[in-house]
Amino acid sequence: MRCKSVTPAHRRRKKGRIVTTAPELIESEQQLIIVENGDAPGLAGTYDSVGTVSIGRAGNLRQITNVAPGTGATDAATVGQVRGALDAIAAVATTADNSVQYSDPAQALVVFSGSGGTLLTNVLDGSVSATSSDAVNGSQLFAVSEQVDVNTIAIQANADAIAAIGTGGGNPLAVLYDDASRTGITLDGAGGTTTANVAAGEVSATLGEAVNGSQLFTTNERLSVPKATSPLSTGAWR
Repeated sequence: MRCKSVTPAHRRRKKGRIVTTAPELIESEQQLIIVENGDAPGLAGTYDSVGTVSIGRAGNLRQITNVAPGTGATDAATVGQVRGALDAIAAVATTADNSVQYSDPAQALVVFSGSGGTLLTNVLDGSVSATSSDAVNGSQLFAVSEQVDVNTIAIQANADAIAAIGTGGGNPLAVLYDDASRTGITLDGAGGTTTANVAAGEVSATLGEAVNGSQLFTTNERLSVPKATSPLSTGAWR
């Protein structure tokens, strides 16, 4: 048997094992033992090679308990530390699954994955101009829709007014041109129609203004021949 670091304080040897009353590392028949106060071993395993320690063996595994959390790059880590790291990785994976990413390396396209589409909320008002490429939200679109409705109503009112003008404003007593050429007007009175309140038109060789009854009466008076007051034998008018 070959031993290393054995002190006189060792108390017993059993089946190739050396136990000491102080925490010591002993090599005996490839068996490593650390004992506290000579009672139960705190570490027992085979020494395989330089730099390697096996705790237990195939079919006889052991746990290392009461391990302090490692802090250095070469320290052993506890189950709690490993579980925390795994939970953090799982959280990152979940976040990645729910993240919105570009759909191509050129970063020119984003496709949302909702089976029925994806709702975007809390969108700030975008700039509306001839050069803007900002996204607009529902309230901005609603305002545009309201304005379109107002304009549509106004346009319809104008169209109705224009149509009314073309048909005499819907007044059955309106006087209209006979056709679009506007060269004739036919009045509908069964026995003819009197046009009243006609202003005196200018009478000249070049004008086409209408004249009224008073103008025609004056002309007629000027054309009347005076009655003879005595027989023509007298040779004079009286």
